[in-house]
Amino acid sequence: MVLASHSERGIPTEISIDTLSDLELWIRHFRQANGIWGFGEHGWLQFHFRGKLFKLGRLQFEISRYYFDHPVYRHRRTEKIVVLAADGARFREDGQFDGANEIEEPNAWTATLQSSSRGVIGYPFHPTGRAEHLSVELVADEWEQILARRDPVLGVHIPATGAMDFDACGHSFARALPFFAKHFPDLQPRAFICTSWLLDHQLTDYLDEQSNIVRFLKEWYLLPLKGASDHETFQRVFGASSTASSTAELSTLPQENSLQRAIVGHALGGGRWREAGGLLIPDVHQRWGEQIYQSGWSVKMASEDWRGVTFQHGSIIAGGSRGQRPDEALRF
Repeated sequence: MVLASHSERGIPTEISIDTLSDLELWIRHFRQANGIWGFGEHGWLQFHFRGKLFKLGRLQFEISRYYFDHPVYRHRRTEKIVVLAADGARFREDGQFDGANEIEEPNAWTATLQSSSRGVIGYPFHPTGRAEHLSVELVADEWEQILARRDPVLGVHIPATGAMDFDACGHSFARALPFFAKHFPDLQPRAFICTSWLLDHQLTDYLDEQSNIVRFLKEWYLLPLKGASDHETFQRVFGASSTASSTAELSTLPQENSLQRAIVGHALGGGRWREAGGLLIPDVHQRWGEQIYQSGWSVKMASEDWRGVTFQHGSIIAGGSRGQRPDEALRF
């Protein structure tokens, strides 16, 4: 049935077989966790059987919808991307959602998102995955909205099939758009999106900058996740049933490689790992390896990239320092 459905769309048999190999992966995962053969990922595997997900090289791509509430804007001339926080979202001072890792702050702040006579006013996300406590106005003449909730996108998944070779991931992205354009011509995805523990920007503080994980996560415009936790991190790194809620439990975990040592060391120091979301605009995938979202980000006065932005209030981040702005807005 699956192969017949794929065949009707002209999908090569080798892609079908590679896609369905995920079933074996999860059967083995079930045995590792439970000691018997079986599988419990019925909800996940439905995407394979329904023809909604395909493995193209190292990565899997799912026909999906933009499930974040955060609108995405692009500068009409510079093509700079800005993601604004959803109206009513509450954040801690570290820029993570209030309640992430079950940590709530009494001084959490609430983002607003509203239309103005010139455009839209909201709070941007820094592309390393945190909300900025800074209100900005994006002027409509210079900024256009390119992504809203429920828009068609391709969800990106990273199967546990060995090393996450950076170049292989880039090749997968290069294959994705032509594949879906040929076999699903009506789709027209507006973005790639991903949710994973591998997108936790804190990993850059511990792993080599040339490691596959760090290079991969730096390609994305990262977003904090509501209800983020460290459960997936420990399960993926140490095994399906791994948890660590105390120093004693952490000390029993294996530390056989740099990733395991990083996870344990950060947790022993009081840190908390968390999943993050990621966004990649389709025309940018052709510049894989340039880290275009994170490498050039700055919020500073008279910046060429920020013309058409009015800073409303709060703190301006410039050159790594914070300074209080007057209440009167300043337009660039």
